[in-house]
Amino acid sequence: MTSTDRSIRLLAVLLAVGLLAVLIVPFTAPVAAATGPTITMIHGVQKGQSVSGTVVIEAHVSGQNVARVVFDLTGPTPARHIEKRAPYFFMGDDAGVPKGWNTTTFKNGDYALTVKAEDKSGRSGGALTVRFRVANGVAAPTPTTAPAPSATPQPAPTSTPTGGAIAGQPCPADVHARYVVTGPDGRSYPTWHPPVDPSSGCLFGHEHGADPRTSRADSSMPAFGYAAALIGRTEPHEGYKVFAVNAGTVSDEGRTATADYRIVFHMGTSGVGRHTQQFHSLEYDYIARDGSGREAHVHGMANTGNHMGSTCDNPRQFGRDFSTIGCDDAYEIWGFFFAIEHPDDPYNDPMHVRAYLSGSVAAFDPITTRDPSDPSRLVYTQDYRRPGSGISPTSHHAEFQGCDREHYGGPNYWANAGNPTVYYTDPYGKVQPGPGPGLIRQEISASNSTSNEIFKYRQPFCGNGIHAPN
Repeated sequence: MTSTDRSIRLLAVLLAVGLLAVLIVPFTAPVAAATGPTITMIHGVQKGQSVSGTVVIEAHVSGQNVARVVFDLTGPTPARHIEKRAPYFFMGDDAGVPKGWNTTTFKNGDYALTVKAEDKSGRSGGALTVRFRVANGVAAPTPTTAPAPSATPQPAPTSTPTGGAIAGQPCPADVHARYVVTGPDGRSYPTWHPPVDPSSGCLFGHEHGADPRTSRADSSMPAFGYAAALIGRTEPHEGYKVFAVNAGTVSDEGRTATADYRIVFHMGTSGVGRHTQQFHSLEYDYIARDGSGREAHVHGMANTGNHMGSTCDNPRQFGRDFSTIGCDDAYEIWGFFFAIEHPDDPYNDPMHVRAYLSGSVAAFDPITTRDPSDPSRLVYTQDYRRPGSGISPTSHHAEFQGCDREHYGGPNYWANAGNPTVYYTDPYGKVQPGPGPGLIRQEISASNSTSNEIFKYRQPFCGNGIHAPN
């Protein structure tokens, strides 16, 4: 199947849920205040939060002709930092990679960070302030919410691992257990790691896709399993995949991204559970770099629809389409969406919820193939499509390892002009009074937008001893 064929089929998928109706709706991007550029969000720290170590804080700006963004920190150790070009990180960046703010060099205590954007005439559309606390060396409160392996947060270990790790050999469990991060609930969760441990050279046997630290939409380490834990579910660790695109990236079709995307999605292709599981963990970060101010940082259980079919179906439907027995196409693609729905909203279609984030994730080489007559049957793609190869489908020599992937970012919609930029929702995006136990903090810009924007990008992550499950 050609890339054009797949693009046509994706459009058919979107048409099935009526999303392409927006092509007749005029684009209504938010307009910057006449008085100057405006700070739409401060990302990386929130009201009342206690921070420690190195923190990445970014200001997001709406408007044109931005000359500078001023960060004023007041508290026990005051500071001022000025950024003159995007992205606007507190304490700067190197070629778009944030340096981070090392809070250990500042006194503990209560702080306020005020951020203001100005144009060349010194005009500003207003400032935003967030108040928080620096608390290095202070014991964290005892978490009251669910699961996660206990370990010291250390997403990028550099010390010599224990347990007899040997370069080129499978990593001991204790090495893998060191890659954890603190989630929004204060618990430790597994996080992204490279397929090869940089300290020892041992092999993890699976990969999680793009390095999240390269994303300009969100460079923090993701907490794998946080949303699923809130509904009492454990998803196989190997299935968490990171897709990252920054504005200016050119796709294999020659298109240039106009926004920063980071999609953390649970899409493993090794087991049969995915054939019937409709909701999967999603962390979606999006920042438009066109001056419109469109932005979202959401987390929850994405809906992949109740349709389960084959990539040979014609027409295809929104849902999960698999490599199937009887179909000569090994491609597997899942459409998904996540919406922020407020109980006061009169409609819950994509154009009228507070925010609607969607896309598709796909694999050219899924590890298993679906049997339409028995979806619970485990059929390895290597065995089905390469019979007699003599290659074990779970070895690193197998041709189908679920590591050659692509994703579609968008379309995304906002109907949130004049409304809050922070909501608290249940794991499915339903707005609730918060904060509170079991609720997820969501950030979306105060924007209205019906721009039908889709960006496709292919990223293979094969090699380095990867094998099933992956």
